[in-house]
This record gives sequence, structure tokens and C-alpha cells, in this order.
Amino acid sequence: MNTHNHSSRSLRWPVAPALAFLLFGVLAQACATSSSSTTAQPAGPVELDQTKWKLLMLGGSLDGRVVQFHKRGADGYEGKLVEKGRKLQDVVGLQEGETIFKLKRRSDTEFEGTYKAIDAKGGVAEKEVTIDVKNNNLLWNQESATWEKQD
Repeated sequence: MNTHNHSSRSLRWPVAPALAFLLFGVLAQACATSSSSTTAQPAGPVELDQTKWKLLMLGGSLDGRVVQFHKRGADGYEGKLVEKGRKLQDVVGLQEGETIFKLKRRSDTEFEGTYKAIDAKGGVAEKEVTIDVKNNNLLWNQESATWEKQD
């Protein structure tokens, strides 16, 4: 009597490609992570003065506001709105030139201070913010966002 179970072989066949695909995905992610971490960070302190940063995405949707930083004192910076972008374009009373950030240097690449969060309806909330500048990206401790340096 043949007691060999053919169903176990038939179940293994579709699982093998799925496992190979998952393994490839994990390896690809590991390679991408390690290669991006080897990008050279400029030596010395990051200078924010006169730099412009565009908020590409905020909370999963396109934004487009642009902030330009200006040095204030020895280690302070103000970030002023220079373009309203998609979310803020219809906010009544909001003017370009409005101060959005007030920051102080914390380390060579980190800054801390306040951020004026303005929503599409004109609501304003001042929040504490910590910013870390990595090459052409500005990372912060607020909602999920993508800030990119502009030329």
C-alpha cells in the first residue's frame, strides 16, 4: 500500500517562490539601507542660513510649502514662509514672510525650537520641534513629512 502523501509536495511548490520573493525583498532593503547610510555627510556644522526647504509630503499628501532660514544671533535661526504650497494657498490672512520656525543649534546637524503648524483651515498651533539635517533632507519629530533642500 502506497502511503506517500502527494498533497505535502503540492503545498510546498507554491510556498517556495513566495519565500524566495520575501528573502529577496529583505536583502534588497538591507542593501538599500546600507548604501544610503554610506553617503558622506559634510564635515563640520550644517549652516541653515539662506537655505530653502520644501515640504513635499505631509501626513501622506502633497504640500509644497517652502521655508527659508535666516540666521538670528550666534546660534539662532528663523524659518520664514516663502511659498504657501498646495495646502496653505487658500488660508485667509496667511502671508508669505510669516515666521514658521524659531530654532537654536543643538549640535552640528541638530536644531530645536518651535514650529508654527498651520492647517488648511487657518488653525495655528505652536509645537516644539527637533530637526536633524541629513545631506539634502530635513528630518523632524513632528508628523510624517518629507522636507527637501531647494537650490
